[in-house]
Amino acid sequence: RLRATGADLLVFDWGAVWSVTGADGTVLLLNDRLSGVWLTDISGFDAPAIRESVENLPGEDGSRVGRFFYSGRAITLTGIIEGATAALRNASAVNVQRAFRGLAADVLLKSTPSGQVGMQVKARTVMGPRITGGVVKQFHVGLWCPDPRIYSQTLNVQAITAPSGSPSGNVTNAGNFQTPHVVKVTGPLNANWQIKNDTSGEYLQ
Repeated sequence: RLRATGADLLVFDWGAVWSVTGADGTVLLLNDRLSGVWLTDISGFDAPAIRESVENLPGEDGSRVGRFFYSGRAITLTGIIEGATAALRNASAVNVQRAFRGLAADVLLKSTPSGQVGMQVKARTVMGPRITGGVVKQFHVGLWCPDPRIYSQTLNVQAITAPSGSPSGNVTNAGNFQTPHVVKVTGPLNANWQIKNDTSGEYLQ
């Protein structure tokens, strides 16, 4: 349904403008030159965790391996919070706390890396935000994305109009990673219609 730009794509630019939308609707901008919140480091966009399937061979050296899969994606963000006054800085710190309070619902993290389309992930907060320091505060946040995919911010839709006869058409994933999709069929259709996955050979009829 959305373009998946890959589970193993390059690291996002930590210096780009980022937006965080909290579970309560709080919106936090980072590196926008107005909020006073700056990223100094970010990790986790290079590759998600890998779920292994390994079983030791009984009574001998070696092991048996099965199909490996991607697990979730762990993301950490580190930065600073500053302001023209202590009151402005503290207000920004409170906004950081609210935006990253993703416990019962997801936090939405967005950015547009250099030379790439706008991308986004959904995550839960697993650590922090920890805020330390004096005049200029430092913060550290840990997030966990159950879905390892990095999605585009734009919904990609492809429509196939079915005239009379036996029309056909292909719908191609615009990303580089297997991605869940939504298919909507508006009838009536003839008795021979199919929705087929060319990769797996599976189809609906």
